[in-house]
Amino acid sequence: MITTRQDPHVIHVPGDVPTLSEAITIANDSRGKSFGTIHTVVLGEGVHTIDTYINVYGYELNYVEITVPLFIHGHPDQINHRTIVEGGFLIKGLQNDPSIKGRENIVSFYQLTISNSADCGIYCFRGLGASVKDVLIQDCDGRGMVVQETFARFSGIIQRCGMSGLCARDGGKIIVSCTEYNCTCPLKNHPGRTRIESNCINGYSGDFGIEVEGTCSQIHIHSPLTKESITSRNAGGGNWGGAGTITTVAAELRDDTVIHVPEESQTIAAAVKRAKDSMGHIQKIVLKYGRHQIKGKYIVIDFSPLEIIGAGDDKTYVEGGGFKITGEKRGSMKGSMKYPILIKNLCVSKADASGFFAENGIPLKIEDCTVVNSSAYGICSQLTLVEVVETVVENSGLSGMFAAYGGQISIVGPRSRVWGNCMRGRGFDYGLRMHGKNSIVSVVSPLTKISISTGNMGGGNYGTT
Repeated sequence: MITTRQDPHVIHVPGDVPTLSEAITIANDSRGKSFGTIHTVVLGEGVHTIDTYINVYGYELNYVEITVPLFIHGHPDQINHRTIVEGGFLIKGLQNDPSIKGRENIVSFYQLTISNSADCGIYCFRGLGASVKDVLIQDCDGRGMVVQETFARFSGIIQRCGMSGLCARDGGKIIVSCTEYNCTCPLKNHPGRTRIESNCINGYSGDFGIEVEGTCSQIHIHSPLTKESITSRNAGGGNWGGAGTITTVAAELRDDTVIHVPEESQTIAAAVKRAKDSMGHIQKIVLKYGRHQIKGKYIVIDFSPLEIIGAGDDKTYVEGGGFKITGEKRGSMKGSMKYPILIKNLCVSKADASGFFAENGIPLKIEDCTVVNSSAYGICSQLTLVEVVETVVENSGLSGMFAAYGGQISIVGPRSRVWGNCMRGRGFDYGLRMHGKNSIVSVVSPLTKISISTGNMGGGNYGTT
C-alpha cells in the first residue's frame, strides 16, 4: 500500500513503498494519467531483492518487468552508501506509445548495482530503450545486459556474468561511453570507468565480453574508448565477437557546435576533420590546457567558419606541427576579413615547418598566441589576409613573419613582438619580410616596425626581397 507522497510523480523505496517490485507495479499502472504518472523511482541504500518466480517455460527467474519510461537511481554516494538490486529488469512497453508525452521512450538507470539475476541484469526486449549510466552489473547467471530489436546506451561495469557481458541481438543497437563525461579514457584510469571483464564464465564459445548477435546488430563505442580498452579476461569465445558490427565512433558533444579536446576528440586533427564533416554545424574547437601533439608538418584547415581556442599561450601548447590555412576565399583581398579562421590563446611550439602557413585561401586571425621555435617561418601569408593580434613570434628558423606573392599581414596590439628569428642565418630572411609585388606587412599604430621587431638574425629586423 502506497503512502502519501509529497511529489505524485516520484516513489521512494523504502520511504513510500517497502519494495522495488511494488514501486514498479505502481509506475506501470500510472501510464497515461494526466496527474500522478510516475516517472522516477528513488532507491535508498542497501539491498533491494526482487522475488523469484517460475515462468511459463518452467524457468526460475527474478525479473521485475517495466512497461513505461522510468528513471531509476540509487544513492548518489555509491562508495559509502551502495544501492544493490538483487535480481534483474525486463524492459518491454511500446516504443511509440501515444499516451507518453514529453518524455523520451527509455528506462534510465543511474548509480546502482544490479546483481545475481537468474538470467540477465537488464533485458530490453523489443520495446522501450534504456540509458544505463554509472551502473555495475555483476554475477548474473545469464548475460549482463541484452538489447533486442531496440536501442540503449551503456556506461559502467559488467563483470562475472555466466554468459556474454553486453549483447546486441536481432538488430539491437548499443552506444557505449565512459561514466565520466570529461574522461580521456583510455589515457587515464579512474574508479568506475567503463569495463566489460571476466564474463562468459559458463565457458560457451558463442558468448563474448561484447557480443553482436545477428548481422544487423550494432555496438558503437564512443571514442576515445575502444573494444580493446574496455574488454578483458572474458572467457567463452573471447572479449568480442558475433556476426554484427562493433565500431568506434565519435563521442557525443555536450554542445553540438563545439568540440572539446581531448575530452571529446583525442587530437586536434580529428576534431578539425569532424568539424569539416559537419558542414558548418561545428564551428569551435576548445583545447584543454596541456600539450597537444601534431603528427606531420601541418593540420590543414580548408573550410570556415572555425575557431580554435586554447586556455592561454602559457597553458595550451601545440607541438610538432603547425596550422595550414587554405580553401576557397570569401570576399576580396582588399582588406576583407569576412569569415576568417580564428586561432586564439595558445602556443605553437617546435613546428616541423611553419607555425602558421596561410596559402591562397581563407583569411586567418591569430590572437593572443605565441609562436616559438618553428623550423621554417613563424607566420607565413601567401595571397591571403592574416591579422596578428597580441602575438609573439620568436626563434623561428627562417623569417618571423613572411608576406609573399601578394600576401598581407597586419600586426595589432602592444604585446605583439617579433624577435630572435632567422636562426638559420640566411641573409635574405628578416624578422618582418616581404617578397614580391603587392606583399604587405603593416604595423598598426601606435606600434612601429622598430618597436616590435628586434634581435632578429639573418638580414635583420625587416626587409624586402
